[in-house]
Amino acid sequence: QPHLARFVEATWNLLVNQTTLQVKHDMLVCNAIQFLASVAAHDKYKSLFESQETLTTICQNVIVPNMQFRDVDEEQFEDNPEEYIRRDIEGSDVDTRRRAACDLVHSLTKVFEGPVTSIFKDYVASLQQEYRADPAKKWRSLDTAIFLVSSLASKARTEKHGATKTNQLVDLTEFFSMTIADLLQAPDVNDTPVLKAAAIKFLISFRQHLPRTVLLLAFQPLAAHLASVHTVVHTYAAHGVERLLMLQNPSGGPPFTGPELEPVLKTLLGNMFAVLRMEMSLENDYVMKALMRTLSAARDHILPYVPDLLAQLKAKVALVAKNPSKPNFNHYLFESLSCMIRFTCQKDVAAVSHFEAELFPLFQLILQNDVLEFLPYVFQILSLTLEIHPAPVPAAYMELFPLLLMPVLWERQGNITPLVRLLQAYVCKGGSDIVQLGKMEPLLGVWQKLIASKTSDHEGFALLRSIVEFIPQDTLRPFLRTIFSLIFQR
Repeated sequence: QPHLARFVEATWNLLVNQTTLQVKHDMLVCNAIQFLASVAAHDKYKSLFESQETLTTICQNVIVPNMQFRDVDEEQFEDNPEEYIRRDIEGSDVDTRRRAACDLVHSLTKVFEGPVTSIFKDYVASLQQEYRADPAKKWRSLDTAIFLVSSLASKARTEKHGATKTNQLVDLTEFFSMTIADLLQAPDVNDTPVLKAAAIKFLISFRQHLPRTVLLLAFQPLAAHLASVHTVVHTYAAHGVERLLMLQNPSGGPPFTGPELEPVLKTLLGNMFAVLRMEMSLENDYVMKALMRTLSAARDHILPYVPDLLAQLKAKVALVAKNPSKPNFNHYLFESLSCMIRFTCQKDVAAVSHFEAELFPLFQLILQNDVLEFLPYVFQILSLTLEIHPAPVPAAYMELFPLLLMPVLWERQGNITPLVRLLQAYVCKGGSDIVQLGKMEPLLGVWQKLIASKTSDHEGFALLRSIVEFIPQDTLRPFLRTIFSLIFQR
């Protein structure tokens, strides 16, 4: 402790006089700034930083320079967008200058919130003035200003909710309306892509603290930015849509209703599928997740678009089935299919026959090719359509039933839950058909296998409940002694 002041001074001189913005100094600069941040966060060391001159110098010589968007960042933005996104919004930026500078801002505002906010506001105003004087050449200044305001305003955040606690001395709504909104509403979605990405990220980060009217109006520019040719921009736009649709409604229910989304729904859906046809975003997790959330939020308002949606999703499933490589993308893809089927059939049960006619050939191909990653999803969607389908069970389902009892399918743990749900649907809708096929013993054999394992016995009892409820008692009576014997042995 007696030597701390000298060590802080040495670190300070290192940052100001002996390092540059070159990549070779990144690790050294990050560690040095993190050291200053850890010291500044403690009240007992505040005397080292409390003078106005010191705080001003820190902002001018350490924080602002290391928040700048450098040429190397621009290269990564354009040439390696996946890595840029991973570092920028997925929390993998722990070793970057910007993250270190942001941490230093947080440490200083814990102890000197008023003075630091006042000083940084002046620098934000100065950076904005630089941009206004020459927007074409000084766009980096505005990017730095946006990042500085974000760092200054956010006192606590989570990945799920964005900023959860904010600096009350920063007027987020005013900054959004005066700066962010202008960037989002600019007609050319491909102009200054870095600023567009920064603006969307600001919206995502502070969505919990912006008025609902502002957020509702934001869907239109977000939908427009899905058409951007820049991977980072259209990915951030999709992420923004998905995050807004996941906001919590204090009064319960969805944050935005189908009627509220209807004016922008056609643009949203059209631009999302356009993105999924771009070479760099053929399997973009963020876009598919946003599509899933949009379908779920819009509910029966998607009905006019169902024919096109079904064709596009079918084509995408057929494409990725050849080489499944992104589990999250595949999950959201099948969830989107399920949402579309569920909400369409809630309005018109007869529509399930159309979905079956369109999807069965594709599902048969997946089953024949034994695409392991997709089998659980296929079983889940089959169970959904069978549950919706009025009795009797169509012949196509009954032809498939014997295959579902094959032991090899039940060896894969991921198949068990969706297969049990599918068998329950069969038993519920076609118990008598199962008896006529002579498949009671194989069905009970599946049940016996399930209850023999601690990891699947609950699934076995769920299946047994359906069997007892829907299979004719006269048919089930000869098996009851064995069933109870196996249960008590278990």
